[in-house]
Amino acid sequence: MAICIKCGRTIEKGKNYCDGCRPRGETQVRELIGLAESNRKGPARVSRVRPLILGLVGITVVMLIVTVALMASMPSGPEFDTRLQAAGCQANLKRVERAVESYYDIKKEYPPTGRLDENHPLVVDEYLHEVWTCPSTGHLYLLYRSGQKVVVSCDSGRAGHKI
Repeated sequence: MAICIKCGRTIEKGKNYCDGCRPRGETQVRELIGLAESNRKGPARVSRVRPLILGLVGITVVMLIVTVALMASMPSGPEFDTRLQAAGCQANLKRVERAVESYYDIKKEYPPTGRLDENHPLVVDEYLHEVWTCPSTGHLYLLYRSGQKVVVSCDSGRAGHKI
């Protein structure tokens, strides 16, 4: 013996509602099922956003780790500064040496020896566009005779400050 879910009357076995309650009961059940389905859509959206947020956080963490690793691998400190200054000094010496060779090619004689300042013919005649100095000490470069040639020198006395 079965009972109507809506009103409590006795009904045939296998049915849920009596004939009077069946249309309203089925409508209410559909509305409840629809409400339950609409409630599922809300959390489903959140579950689609959550992986996106977690992915963005993961990418940010990986980028942070890579940045820290790159910064840690970059050379720094006084030893690096010394090597960098020596490389800059060598580059300056090579520029001055090329200017000396250009001067010789055009005038068929080497420029005068001495300190390479703003009054030196290499600068005055614009073989050099500026006075180059040692990046470590700020000293002016020296030109001196070595046999038939004029050679450029840094008087800093530091390692690596020669060509």
